Amino acid sequence: MVVASRADRLDRDLPANRIRDHGRVGALVRIDSDDHHGLVSFPSTGRDAGPRLGAERAAQAPKVAMRDILGYATIGGAKAIGQESEIGSLTPGKRADIQLIDTHALNLGPVQDPAASIVLAAHEGNVRHVLVGGKFVKRNGVLLGVNTEELMDEARRSQQGLLERAGRYKSMAGV
Repeated sequence: MVVASRADRLDRDLPANRIRDHGRVGALVRIDSDDHHGLVSFPSTGRDAGPRLGAERAAQAPKVAMRDILGYATIGGAKAIGQESEIGSLTPGKRADIQLIDTHALNLGPVQDPAASIVLAAHEGNVRHVLVGGKFVKRNGVLLGVNTEELMDEARRSQQGLLERAGRYKSMAGV
């Protein structure tokens, strides 16, 4: 099941008032989106639905807890790919893949409800540290073991090749 990330698509994709019920009865609820503006893409909680849905329909929108939405993005995503026994929660015996978020960033603070801050406001720039399998792959905002300059050069060459094959002008970024 895929839950739309925008309130104006909820009716088409899934009746909004049934999101929680599906999770309660054991149906898979996973967050997915084509809207990549944050770490977690999520269905409307009803808070911002007023202008799009009208006051009456907005009042009927589900009040889904932010912690539940975060769970849809973590353990729900793991269940969606059949790997909930390996990933998706911090549990002994599972792989320790962890993102540590800078809660002092202006877009997040002051943090009152950590789950709400992550769901509603966090983005990739807030990720300070990342551990994969218990080992740092990003520390203090810097990727470890990756030559980013070399990687960007390779990306520029690839981009230029695609532009040339498509008969387009040279990239403004140059090579």
